[in-house]
Amino acid sequence: MRLWSLQATFTDIERDIENVGNVVFSTEEKNGNEMASSLAVA
Repeated sequence: MRLWSLQATFTDIERDIENVGNVVFSTEEKNGNEMASSLAVA
């Protein structure tokens, strides 16, 4: 693998992790803390 390819892959992974975090926080605002806590534990 080339270096730029690895960098692009890691950038995609970081973006996906941020998106998951955003979904959890959005759910917390919408459904309350209990639902967000359940998602965070899962």
